[in-house]
Order: sequence, then structure tokens, then C-alpha cells
Amino acid sequence: MPPLPSKVAAAARELGQCDLADLQTLVNPHILDVLPSAPGQRHRLLWPARTFILFLGQILAGNVSCSQTVSKLLAWLRMECVADEISSNTSAYCKARQRLPMPVIQQAHKHIIKDLQDQETDAMLWNARRVRVLDGSSVTLADTPSNQKKYPQPSEQKPGCGFPTVRLVALFSLVTGAWQHLAFGSLHVSETTLFRELWPQLDPGDVILADRMFCSFGTYWMLAQQGVDCVMRLIVHRSTGQRRVRRLGKGDCLMAWKRTSHAPRWIEPAVWRAMPKELVVRQININVDVPGFRTKTIFVVTTLLDPKMFPARSFADLYRRRWQIELYFRDLKTSLHMENLKCQSPQMISKELWIYVIAHNLIRLIIAQAAAAKGMEPRRISFKRTADALKEWLPLIYAHAGDIEWRQRMKLLLLRHIATLVVPCRPNRSEPRAKKRRPKPYALLTCHRSIYQETAHRNRYKPAKA
Repeated sequence: MPPLPSKVAAAARELGQCDLADLQTLVNPHILDVLPSAPGQRHRLLWPARTFILFLGQILAGNVSCSQTVSKLLAWLRMECVADEISSNTSAYCKARQRLPMPVIQQAHKHIIKDLQDQETDAMLWNARRVRVLDGSSVTLADTPSNQKKYPQPSEQKPGCGFPTVRLVALFSLVTGAWQHLAFGSLHVSETTLFRELWPQLDPGDVILADRMFCSFGTYWMLAQQGVDCVMRLIVHRSTGQRRVRRLGKGDCLMAWKRTSHAPRWIEPAVWRAMPKELVVRQININVDVPGFRTKTIFVVTTLLDPKMFPARSFADLYRRRWQIELYFRDLKTSLHMENLKCQSPQMISKELWIYVIAHNLIRLIIAQAAAAKGMEPRRISFKRTADALKEWLPLIYAHAGDIEWRQRMKLLLLRHIATLVVPCRPNRSEPRAKKRRPKPYALLTCHRSIYQETAHRNRYKPAKA
């Protein structure tokens, strides 16, 4: 292959390396500083920084196959006029991903989180407090023996008919939507146990917003010792073991929770006995009169006891915004295709999850920058439309090699365009979790594939009458 002219080759290198992964250099050019080439290693085409870019681009493109990613790499190398004959086998790329150190990936995540926290102004905070919204979810994995051993499939599924499943608990920023912290394990590990793994990551002054699953005496007391407050829905069986202390207003009162005689399994008995016999919390009754909502009255319990600094009416809007985390998971599972992870081993599953965290936060950072320039809230900008816009704009931004002024102007126009991708304000709209489009009438796999016998003419099959 004859070499390209120098100017054409320079432009080809810029355009060939352009990918949605270049989003990282658009928001923070120093993210890759944590991925230097290790001294003493032999020269590799897939050094850590390039592997990180490829892995990130693979996720941002919708978690495409490794074969497609390797084909993109080969195109890059040809544009760089690499004369060596390079194999299209994916093994080298897969091994390079395995060599990426997990602490280094998490360090890159911390760089992005710091930039996102800088976008949180005092006007965006809730009563001058940072709110972290908490919830759990699950994703399925590739059906391999190692994944099944580490993350077994649900027990109600027959062998060979299910997929390994990871349960995860995530903390998001209610202001920017940034995925700040992550804990995950098998289905045998409860969400409350995974949440306790995140406690060391919390900062004094944080407010945890969550549903009733995480509401308990021990959780409220121990988080209060860290200076962390809670706003959660009252758990169902908390009808006994409490008494009213003082009425603060209509539907607003102080309640004293009594400590039970037996310690929960996750707390040492000596630690449980050292806790106070009663814990004073604030209970607020919120009436929901909107048609289509499942609950008419909900009870929110919080450790924020001052009715003047934290009025009761502010908790109704705050708890309603807890639904934002369901939209964050939708952006991840539907827009970024995180519903089904593809890596074949538990070690790579951990890296794939953290790359998803980084990919999601990079898009959130662009949204936060566009919203700040326009003077609006980041939650009003569409995540999916922003991701689609970036896929079309970034190749144009990086097509002009060396023209820094032109790039800066295009970046500014990009942020202005993203600020126009506003989600319509549709309060009280009923959006049931139901599908309108019917799936194809394929039979369900009810046993292992090796012994399954497909029914002939399944579309016209009718069971015999008894």
C-alpha cells in the first residue's frame, strides 16, 4: 500500500482515531494521564491508553462486538500507514482488556466525578444539601461456567434455560445524574448488604434518598454517626415499636423508634446493645391525589428534624424526584445497552461495569456543561438525544487537524445544540411499564438446548384435547 501524502496522512490520523470515545478529551484531556505505558514493557499496538479508548468506545457505541471494535482498530492503523500485517483475530484485544488494571479504571472514574461535582452549584442543591439517590437493579451475563459459578442464575430457572445475573446497587447524584458509586454481587447478596459496602464512600452532609427497602433503625443510626442524613419511605412492618414524640404540623411529627431486643444479622450484638434504646426521627405524611398513581398516601421518614430549615412540603417534591433513578437505569440499560453484559469471566464483568459507569458519566458531564451554559437544570436535557448528537458531531469536530480555534468554536456550537434537546415537561403523565409491540411467537426454551425438541408448525400448534 503506497504511503499517503503527509497532510492527508495527518488528517486521516485525526479522522481515523475519531470515535465517541474522544468524548473524554472533549470534557477532560487529562483522563488518560492515569493510563501511562508501563516502563520496561515491550512495544504493543494495544498499550493501556489505546485499549481504554477502544473499550470505552465499544461501550458508548452500544456494547458492540469485539470483532467490530478490532475492525475499527485495523482501520485506524491503516490510516496511520502501519505497514505490518495485522491479524483480525480478537484475542489480542481481549487480552489487552484483561491487562487493564482495575484501580486505574476507577481512578479515571474519580477524575470525571470531580469534574461533575464542580458543575453542582449552590442553587442546584436541595436546601443547601447534596442528595444522593439510591436504588438497586440487576443485569444478565454471558452464560459461561465461570459466570454461573460466581453469579448463579435465579433459582426458579431450569439449568440451561437462564443466564447468570448480577445484582447491583448504585448511588447517583440527583443534580447531575452522575453515577457516583457502585457495589455489586450475586443474587444471594441483598441490596441492603451491597448498600453497606458504599458507606465508606459517603461524605458528611450527604442526604440519601431511597425507597423503603433500605429503611431501618440500624441504618439510620449508623449513617447519622457519619453525618449522613436519610430520606426514605417508611417500611411496611414499622407499625409497632414506635411512639409519637411531638406534632410539628399537619401530617408532620417526631416519632421515637424503639430498638428491638435482638440485633440484626449484620450488626454485632455488642454494637447493637451500645446503640440508644430509642431513635427520634421525623415522619411526614404525603398525600398523592394524582390519577394513575399507585399510592394515595405515603409516609416518608427522615433524620432531618428541623421543620424551619426543612419544611414538610419540600419532602413531597424531593421524594417524587426519587423516580429519577429509574430513568438513569433506563438510560443505561436501554440507551447504552447495559441490560446484557457480554464479557465471559467475572474479572472482566467488573471492568465492563466500571467502563459503563465512566461512559455514562462522560455523557452526563457534557449535559451538565451544556445546561450550565444555558442556565438550566441538567435533568431537563435528554440523555438519549445527547448521545445521538455526540455520535454525529464528534467526527466533524476532530476532522480538522491542528485547527484548534475551529474545534473550540464547534465545541461551543455543540453545547448550544445539546442545550436545545429538552425533554418535554409532562407532569403527572401516566407511563405504565407495558409493551405495545408483541414478540414473535417463538416457543420458550423449557429445558437444556441439547435435549430440547422443537414443535413442528409451532404457529399453528394446538394442544390435543383431553
